[in-house]
Amino acid sequence: PEPSGVLRLAWTLRAGGAGSGGGLELAPARRWRVSLVHFSHHDVGYTDLPSVAARQQLDYLDRVVAYCDETATYPAAARFRWTLDTSWPLPAWLAGRGQAAAERLFSLAREGRVEIPALFAAFNAGLPDLEELVRALTFACDLRRRHRVPVRGAVTTDVPGHPWALVPALARSG
Repeated sequence: PEPSGVLRLAWTLRAGGAGSGGGLELAPARRWRVSLVHFSHHDVGYTDLPSVAARQQLDYLDRVVAYCDETATYPAAARFRWTLDTSWPLPAWLAGRGQAAAERLFSLAREGRVEIPALFAAFNAGLPDLEELVRALTFACDLRRRHRVPVRGAVTTDVPGHPWALVPALARSG
């Protein structure tokens, strides 16, 4: 059984007629919480042809909705969740899946099960000017306004840094 407090143990080692012993204190084991995080990131044009990567992103979103639905009755902490790394797959997915699928995805976003990031695409943010940085936020801001979809943050993957102008652009966009 798991001990409730410190265990004080005595030990003895005997070998070849000689012996040695001592004491040992063992504190209860540290309790660990392990979270499994499923993540997929695409470098469009690097991991595959852009047309293939785009199709894969649409398939991923179909599976995200299906996994969310399959785990809907699980305890809250065990339900499937997903964070898109960019919002660029969404226009094509929304256009090709119909209103009911779109509303299901938006519902999952409102529940906090699907996170839609503020930035439309992954890019080297040191290259665009301020207007381009702001325009990179307009799609997600529009979704938030029109569909009451929370946009809580921006995901930046394998981009080494960002200009300071991105910080006020994110803050002012909400």
